Amino acid sequence: MSKLLEIRDVWKGASLSIADDCWQRRHHPANREDQQQQPTVVIVRRGSYRRRFRQQQVIGTPNHVTFYNPGEPYQVDHLRGQQTKVTAIKISFDLLETLLSARDPQAARRNRFPEHLTHVLCPPGWYRLHRQLLTYLSSVEVSNGHCDTLMVEEIILSLLDSIVDQGCGRDLSTVDGGVSSSINQARVAAAQEVMADRFGEGLSMKDVAAAVGCSPWHLARQFAEQVGIPLHRFLNRLRLRNALERLCDGEEDLAQLAGESGFCSHSHFSSAFKREFSISPRQARCADHASYLREVMLRLHDSRFSQDSQYSG
Repeated sequence: MSKLLEIRDVWKGASLSIADDCWQRRHHPANREDQQQQPTVVIVRRGSYRRRFRQQQVIGTPNHVTFYNPGEPYQVDHLRGQQTKVTAIKISFDLLETLLSARDPQAARRNRFPEHLTHVLCPPGWYRLHRQLLTYLSSVEVSNGHCDTLMVEEIILSLLDSIVDQGCGRDLSTVDGGVSSSINQARVAAAQEVMADRFGEGLSMKDVAAAVGCSPWHLARQFAEQVGIPLHRFLNRLRLRNALERLCDGEEDLAQLAGESGFCSHSHFSSAFKREFSISPRQARCADHASYLREVMLRLHDSRFSQDSQYSG
């Protein structure tokens, strides 16, 4: 029988670790309560889920980075596919205090992510970097080869620093907690679930709006306002990240991958993929991950990380 949760630790350092987690939907009991023992940052790679905690819910898709505070109970509903695969970065309490000290001193003293920091959008550069880093670490593990520990630590720390910086910098002063806002938030969350579930289809804005029960114009406005990117870009990112995940797993047939990812042609897929990740699908399939990571590390010494471009190219 398949396990409920399969965890494969791919790297452990002094202040953080990286795990490749696979959640089995079929064996996940309803209303199961879990909690993390350490501060944890999660990036979804396949599937999607809804996490319920503190009388709120957060949607986890490959377009998001989500944050888990230690000892905080939560429940997870799996939304798409039989498995949900995620990269989990577990952080020591000392490192979390360092990351938060200049941004939210009160949260740093409590050794917890700020209450409002539940999730942020994951830009293409972050996603590509973490995925190639995971592939590099997995290949080192399989071959029993040498891992450049200093390079790995420096890259992960820079990535975490950027993620936490973006999350702590969000302006929540315009958030409306009224009934109307709650309805809009529920619709936007439902729209994200629909796209995560059906990204391989030729979805239109009308299709998504009909599925969540509102007009296309109203959904488009509310989605961009709450999520931070237009609905069509959110859907395209889901498609392209699904493609990158499958390429890193060894997918060979690019034409089939394009069709199953929701693109009308191989050429459309290839050009969209290169715009998103600054690398072609063919190059992604046989990339030299170690060389790419070394280039990233060198750029980190030259300039401050920019959300969408620093880790691409």
